[in-house]
Amino acid sequence: MAKNISRFSTWESLTGICTAIVAVATIANVCIAAVQWIALKETVRVSDKQASIAERSLNETRESTRKITRAYISVERTQITKTADYFSAGVDFKNNGQTPAFVTSINYNLFFSNDKNFDSLIKRNLPKGDPDAVPVFLPAATTSSRRYDFPVSESDYRGYPKGDKDMYLVGEISYRDIYGDSHVTYFCVARSAGLDRQNTEMICAIPDHEVTSH
Repeated sequence: MAKNISRFSTWESLTGICTAIVAVATIANVCIAAVQWIALKETVRVSDKQASIAERSLNETRESTRKITRAYISVERTQITKTADYFSAGVDFKNNGQTPAFVTSINYNLFFSNDKNFDSLIKRNLPKGDPDAVPVFLPAATTSSRRYDFPVSESDYRGYPKGDKDMYLVGEISYRDIYGDSHVTYFCVARSAGLDRQNTEMICAIPDHEVTSH
């Protein structure tokens, strides 16, 4: 009887040890799985971050390439001549970019004024009518021109030869680049005849707009 009790106790002890070992192994497996899960999440996070950096770098490179290679139109020269009935204003514009431009419209306005509030004057006289739909395909490093006639009224013109009024030519050239992006070049020229009858010309800034030189 005593032997049976002893054997039972030994079996119970072995069972308890095995159970404990299984429990420890289970906990160890859970811990290993948790560590592996954390490591996997970290790997995914690092991969996502690297992918995000690569994508951002690619976008920045693409944008930089666009800026470097796209078309840039500037006004190179303006010509204003007077007849008895009108002023003829011509504008030469050039594509200074590395790729072609598609000029979609040109719009400008010629007027006289002695208003000294320059910002208000230019804003009031920006072209408001329908622009002239050109269109013009302008390869890189090439120049094109447009000329328009503006009727002259004596009341508007009076005072300009004496220097009491200045002449202004303001306008805008709208175009698209090869990437499909739209752009606008603004320009402004001010002329003053004065008593010596010698035209002096200067580039003028359009408030809230970027103006190209010529």
